Amino acid sequence: MRADNSFFHNKFNKLKVLLLVPHEDDEINTAGSFVFTLSRCGADISLVYTTNGDWKYSAENRFEEAINSATLFGIPEENIYFLGYGDAINSKERNHLFYHYNTVACSTAGHTETYGTNKHPDFAYQHENIHHAYLNRNYLKDLVEIICLINPNLIICTDFDEHPDHRMLSLYFDKAVGLIKKKISDFNPEIWKSFAYALAYTAISDYSIINNPETQRPEIGTTGKYEVDIIDKFYYQWKKRIRIPIPNKVQNCSIRDNFIAKALQQHKSQFIILKADSIINSDEVFWRRRTDSISYSAKVEATSGHKEYLTDFMIYNVRNIDNLIPEFEDYFWQPDENDVEKKVMFSWPKPVTIEKIVLYGAVSQNGKIEKLLISLSDSYQKIITDFPQNGNPVEIFVGRRENITFCEVKILSATGQVYGISECEFYSVANFISCINPFCKLLVNDNFVYEYVIDENIKTVSFDCYCYGIIDSITICVEKGKSTLNKGKLLIDKADKEIILKAQNESGDIWDRIVVKRLSREELNDLRKIDLLDKKYLRQKRREKKFYNMIYILRHEGLFAVFKRILKNVIRPALIKRKL
Repeated sequence: MRADNSFFHNKFNKLKVLLLVPHEDDEINTAGSFVFTLSRCGADISLVYTTNGDWKYSAENRFEEAINSATLFGIPEENIYFLGYGDAINSKERNHLFYHYNTVACSTAGHTETYGTNKHPDFAYQHENIHHAYLNRNYLKDLVEIICLINPNLIICTDFDEHPDHRMLSLYFDKAVGLIKKKISDFNPEIWKSFAYALAYTAISDYSIINNPETQRPEIGTTGKYEVDIIDKFYYQWKKRIRIPIPNKVQNCSIRDNFIAKALQQHKSQFIILKADSIINSDEVFWRRRTDSISYSAKVEATSGHKEYLTDFMIYNVRNIDNLIPEFEDYFWQPDENDVEKKVMFSWPKPVTIEKIVLYGAVSQNGKIEKLLISLSDSYQKIITDFPQNGNPVEIFVGRRENITFCEVKILSATGQVYGISECEFYSVANFISCINPFCKLLVNDNFVYEYVIDENIKTVSFDCYCYGIIDSITICVEKGKSTLNKGKLLIDKADKEIILKAQNESGDIWDRIVVKRLSREELNDLRKIDLLDKKYLRQKRREKKFYNMIYILRHEGLFAVFKRILKNVIRPALIKRKL
């Protein structure tokens, strides 16, 4: 009997999913295993690339690789869209599309308007028969239109990574949602975001066939290209992350046999297979946001300050996406210094029901809201103290308040120069029902486990359980074997070579089954040899990448450029090493 989970047996036939990523390969980094599971369970998945990935390689090349990869995930070719904007990198010149509202940007590849291929035209040309100039307002317009066209129940989007294309998508996606919500009140998709770099591409290289570890929390100095700790700011609270189990094809196998690695191989020009040992973990991590706040239909008035920031869906913003350490600006309401009242009023044309209020503060070390008063039209009042400085949300459960016509939020006292509120959300229903069905997953030391391998001399193992969307209790039992459980601790019987544990709810429709395998020292060493072969395989791929790059330089820059590269990267380091 194999490890299995009720999560993989859901029916998502009525679920429309939109996966939004900047580059051709980010679909894997952002949500590869999750999308594969959704597809196998019947979900209708659309995939949108905002850029052509044309910084170094042609759009034709990147498109072909993307389609080959998406096909493995079960995404139909007709459900793949290319917005057609230019791939870019961090630059001091600030020439990224992000900075161009009225003046047209020119991409690194030399383009000034959206483009695609004969078989896959860019989205604007496909739907309007025109190409869009490289202006950030056109980018925003295309995002709004394609989201409305697909009209998904679930949106998965790449979040605010180091790369400027990732940052622009994350910020402009939030802008797009805010604009759509102002126009379409019943547009209420569930939004899941994840970091394609910090949680995958530049994460720790720790893949192992022996109890592959979970996605690690990014840390400055440990995680590559992670210069500012955005985790635990805003709504990215690590303890509240959503963790998704991975399917059998991504578990307990060598990298060469791993499904995600096979999908990575389709992006041949990127050699992203070299990052397989960073990307593949025992879980995938996301943060969820609701879009059913009734704040977007309210009239907002403030005694001073930028009231528009309170209902634009943007929890944070930056002016410069090239600075590796971002400065969060232009995203929160702060009353003027001489404002005596310091308040904002939300009013609705028709009475509404409110059960929950969520307020996001500003990230600041130079200011803090000390005391804040919330007042509803039915005389309900609540004073909030110690507003967090890291932008984390404050949740206020007000009970079921019906026939509410207004809500007043007033800052009673604050310290420092920089303080405020970035977003105000009002919910008619406190408990959110996700479009992803509840599930549970067994843990060992906070790590998702499937086929859990242990030394045959180990006598006890402690288990815990991760739950998503579950209200009733979960029980764990031994389904096969003479071993016993006592308060989550497995007491291993020597007669058991293999033990099967099952966690389930009372009705039995939510369950997780894992296999505990007791191995000898020789058997464990055999598995370690597979890990060594994986490392050897990746070293071989690195050599192939060098050769591939040399061929590319030879074709595009000539023999002299190849010689310079060999001198710089091979001969000179060898001479320096010899002298040392």
